[in-house]
Order: sequence, then C-alpha cells, then structure tokens
Amino acid sequence: MSHDKLEVSNQWIQGWVGGIVTQSLLYKWFPDRYKAVLPGLFGMAVLPNWTEPTKTQLPNALHFRRGIQNTRMRVMGGSGVIMVPQRGDAAGTASIEVLTVEDRDGPGEAWDVFVQKVADAWMKYGYRPQGGRRQLVPKPHWAKEWHGLRLGGRPAAEFLRDEAYCKQISEFKQVLAGIGEEHGWTLDDLKASFSNNMWDDMLWPKGSKSTS
Repeated sequence: MSHDKLEVSNQWIQGWVGGIVTQSLLYKWFPDRYKAVLPGLFGMAVLPNWTEPTKTQLPNALHFRRGIQNTRMRVMGGSGVIMVPQRGDAAGTASIEVLTVEDRDGPGEAWDVFVQKVADAWMKYGYRPQGGRRQLVPKPHWAKEWHGLRLGGRPAAEFLRDEAYCKQISEFKQVLAGIGEEHGWTLDDLKASFSNNMWDDMLWPKGSKSTS
C-alpha cells in the first residue's frame, strides 16, 4: 500500500475514533469548555510534521485531512453567478466558518447566544464609504445555519430578502422568467416544483406575485 493510501486510512480511523468519543456518554459529562477544546488539541497532536509543499485534490484541500476544523476560512474571488454571496466583490471574499462538536442533548441557549454574537461581529465588516451607501454587505452561506439569527437588527430572512439580495432576487426571477418563456414554463411552475417555506419566503413573500 502506498504512503498516500496509508495516510488516508490513518485519517479515516482518526475521524472514526473521534466520532465514537464525542458521541459517548462519558464525553457528555465533560464541562462544555473541554468538549470544545479537546478535539482541537488531539487534532493538532496527530498532525504529521510535513516540511515540504504538498498537492492534493480540491475536496481534500477544502476539508483538511478529511475532517472539519472548529474555525476555517476560504478566500475566493468575486463571481458573476446571480445568487452567490460573493457576487460583485471584486476585491475577493473571505468565507469564515465557526463550528463545534454536536452535543448529545442538542444545541442549547449558550450556543444560540454565541452564534448571534459571531453574526453581530461579522456584520460590522460591511464597508460603508464616508457619506455613502454601504457597498459590501456580509451574507451567510445559503446552506449554513442562519435561520433564527438577526442580521442588521432584523430577522435574517428579512434582511437577506429586502437588503442583501434585493437586487439579485429581482434579477434572478427575471432571468428565470426569460428562460421559462423560451421553454414553455412559468415561475408559477417553478414554485410548484421547488417550493419550500424558506425559499418561498425569500422569492415570493406574502403579497407578491410569482411573475414579478
């Protein structure tokens, strides 16, 4: 077996053992601080002492050593895709994620308070030129946990729909309507096929028309 395959197997075993430990009843009794700190300490302890640059496939580079770290950041360029958070950010976008191990009893009030504090800190990074409108609006990843948060003093969904993505949502619906006109379907058809509470509230809030 090659060194690379041995290393992958080793990382898989480490992740499996970590999952068993953090889901055990004994781990539940640990103070919350140790629940958060110990996985990081052991994760650092098993890192190999690499001194040379290395290359790997992109998915493995994004998810370092086949795992999840409690804090990580990805720096990306801007994008022309209509509904992505980094659209229009020509100087680049830093995507930051903070997470912890899952508690057997589920997330508690302390976690909710912590997440809101992190969101409040991130919202301060909005760039506002002197005397002008804010040009850079921090936005959460669509697939991450942001429901229940308040962004800019407003419910997250309301902030995203009415401020952060207001122009993008309008453009997105116009583009979809144009595509549908060429292929014989409407926005109402899309809504019927891909409806869910969050998406409906974002694109078609109460009182709006699907064709807008």
